[in-house]
Amino acid sequence: MNPNPYEAPQLVELVEERRPGETNAALALLTEIRDGQRELLDLQRQALSRTRVFGRFGIVSAIVPFLFIAWAVYRMINLPTPPARPVIAPRAAPPAPAPVRTFVRPVE
Repeated sequence: MNPNPYEAPQLVELVEERRPGETNAALALLTEIRDGQRELLDLQRQALSRTRVFGRFGIVSAIVPFLFIAWAVYRMINLPTPPARPVIAPRAAPPAPAPVRTFVRPVE
């Protein structure tokens, strides 16, 4: 019998496993745990091998973004400041324009 590992055990199975003098259930459980751990270890090894895409250039590929960020921070800190503008004395305001003259026609 191959039970589904994602399914809760039935009460009948629990009673059958608790028979006195039998160690097969415990041995089967330990074997299942060991096989599960081996499978997880294999999956971890496969995942680790997939993450090493860059191979021997992995360290270089990690340093390049760091250098780019360091260069950007350096440029922000050391931006050249624009030259100071000379102080100019305030000018007098221009004279106000003459008022506009309108021709008023006499009313007849």
